Amino acid sequence: MMITEAEVYNIAFNRNIESGLIKQSQIQIAKRNWIDSFIGSDFVKDIEADTNTYETLITQYIKPVIAWGVLYNNLNYFLFSVTDKGLIQLLVEGTASILDNQTKMEIKREIKNTIFGLLKELETYCLEEKQGSPGADLYKNFTGLELETSQAFFKGKPRKGLKYY
Repeated sequence: MMITEAEVYNIAFNRNIESGLIKQSQIQIAKRNWIDSFIGSDFVKDIEADTNTYETLITQYIKPVIAWGVLYNNLNYFLFSVTDKGLIQLLVEGTASILDNQTKMEIKREIKNTIFGLLKELETYCLEEKQGSPGADLYKNFTGLELETSQAFFKGKPRKGLKYY
């Protein structure tokens, strides 16, 4: 199951970005972090082995999680590479000011909330397909999210007055 750099841009960004910014290794890490660890390796293997996997499962549920995961995992990298996405604020003098850490953490929290919402939608879709779909065999190893989104916490030094979810 592959997602391309162009698909990541199309799903998680609001503009086209010059190709080559995202490496395939960044996409693979996002897949491992946000798909493999949440939905389980047996189900991921089933999806990758099934040549008749429903396109809906891949395009509407799995690829968006991976795309947003790439953005989440590499936000600081994008902050230095992307200047027209609203991630870097331009001062009146025309010089760039990097967002402060608290603002970056707020952006990351919003991205993580998007990912968790997508994971919950993925779980709902898979459980419904497992119940009554003609292709329910594909979903036999899907037991729900293995890691609840509430168990995923930011691991870092907390700042005074800022809560991490």
